[in-house]
Amino acid sequence: MGTIVFEQYTRAGSAAQTEAPIPKLDKSLIRTEDATTSTTAESITLNADTKIIRVYGVEKHRIALTSADTAANFATIYAAATPTEYGVNGGETIYYRLDA
Repeated sequence: MGTIVFEQYTRAGSAAQTEAPIPKLDKSLIRTEDATTSTTAESITLNADTKIIRVYGVEKHRIALTSADTAANFATIYAAATPTEYGVNGGETIYYRLDA
């Protein structure tokens, strides 16, 4: 089993520059940790207003927009590495699984 963490941000930057290239840490942050990941695809549905996700895992994982893509078209989340950030559409479902 593995562990992966998703952080959802509703905006980037500050009040003066709302689309800066870094996420803004505020009360809108939603953090989800799954400590029971496996090689079978699981999913998380993002909040409707999420624009950015930051993802990191204890073990190497694959993430994708469709369950089938975790076998072919996926992004890699490297174990214990710096978190990876992606721009997303709110309400999307992100699929993830251990990269074993």
